[in-house]
Amino acid sequence: MDQLPLTAIVGAALAAGAAFLFVLMRWRSGGEAKVTGGVPASVLSAPSVRTTLPPRPSLRPSATPPSFRESLRNVFSDPALNANGIGFGKKCEWVVAKTSTAELARALGLEPSETLPWREALRAAVEGKCVAFLGPVDEFSFAVAEPGTFRIEGEHILDDTNVFSRVADSIGREVFFFQNDPRAEGFAWLRARPGLVERAFSVIDTHTLADEGPQDEIEEQVRGQRPVPEGEEWWPTEEDVLEISTGWSTDTWALDDKPLGDLPCLVARPVSV
Repeated sequence: MDQLPLTAIVGAALAAGAAFLFVLMRWRSGGEAKVTGGVPASVLSAPSVRTTLPPRPSLRPSATPPSFRESLRNVFSDPALNANGIGFGKKCEWVVAKTSTAELARALGLEPSETLPWREALRAAVEGKCVAFLGPVDEFSFAVAEPGTFRIEGEHILDDTNVFSRVADSIGREVFFFQNDPRAEGFAWLRARPGLVERAFSVIDTHTLADEGPQDEIEEQVRGQRPVPEGEEWWPTEEDVLEISTGWSTDTWALDDKPLGDLPCLVARPVSV
């Protein structure tokens, strides 16, 4: 095969270079020339899709932050359903009095059938298997059960709050009742002394069952922590019940911090409905 003349080779190289420069200049000037792969130059010259990320939102809340205790309650589930199983106050109802657990059981008309460690008794109680008589702690004894359990002469305490005074009559001193039933939106607190129910407040779903007797300073304070707009009705929460329980008797939720898990407690079968 004959070799190509040098002038032909140089001419071909110069032609190729000129064509490349022509395409490059058209692309940079925004022309409609085609480039390698058939992609329009207008696409290649489009602005990048990468944009500056928006600033991160401030972590500082605009509203008043909840209390430390409320923050913990929102994060963790009820201790009564956890392995520790000492404190209680949600998904249950309970009676409190400064008396012995045996006396409290007698006043409620229940006969304890066995003794279980606090942790085991409380777990069974909130599951609806029994009534657990816990304590005494700081002189207070507690009867804890599933919501709807406590009945005096066949009537649940919230069906006729006046029957609760009979518990105080039997013990001979002040008694308290609390209910936290988030499933039915049922919340209640009662305070009675012998012969008189001093305060009874009970709601379920969207209905007020009882609102009798004057509010004391503790209930007023709890209500004032969460004011509602004008024209709207104040409605309780689980936290409100726990705060009133703390003010009237003791913080049953904080009992989870005490070494009570193995304390022997009386257990009774609830009265059948």
